[in-house]
Amino acid sequence: MACRYAGRPTRRIDDSVGLISRCVPGKKENGSVFNHASAWFVLAAFRMGKIEDACRLYRKMLPPVVSNTAGIDRYETEPYVYSEYVTSPENADAGQASHSWLTGTAVWMYYTGISHMLGVRAEYHGLRIDPRIPKEWDGFHIKRRFRGKCVDIRVHNPRHLHSGVQKMMVNGTTTDGNFLNTAKIESELINIEITLQEEKNS
Repeated sequence: MACRYAGRPTRRIDDSVGLISRCVPGKKENGSVFNHASAWFVLAAFRMGKIEDACRLYRKMLPPVVSNTAGIDRYETEPYVYSEYVTSPENADAGQASHSWLTGTAVWMYYTGISHMLGVRAEYHGLRIDPRIPKEWDGFHIKRRFRGKCVDIRVHNPRHLHSGVQKMMVNGTTTDGNFLNTAKIESELINIEITLQEEKNS
């Protein structure tokens, strides 16, 4: 399942809680593992600095992982796309997914992965590069088109840290910090090299 189920569904129609109580217990908004909301939870974990938990939950929510955990025959939807929800243990169909392709989960997980795990985040004047990655990663390589330019980023993690961008090598020149003002760079190709380091005050 995408994440541990913590609540209990409503088992009788209760107009005070709206249409949720009209859904089958353990399905849809009535007590399922609702992937759209789970994606927001992962994003919140990254923003709160709970990097290990965020990375673990991000991987746990990936469709191939969820479908393999449930068993493809029980999962019943495509194992390569997010479903709206996965039926919780509160229902006899626990592990069954439904409403594939009909969820905002995919775009939120994509946004969270690029902007908060890999940390390549657009701001008004440029890009903030602030990775929050699993410690076991040796690094990663990402290319991003941004305001007419190709930004080629290589992050190295020899000390196996979660984060820590103290400086960047931008087209061969060292700059302090983790912000890139793309408007000040004339070339259409921007090469960035980063090595994660411990915080200066740690």
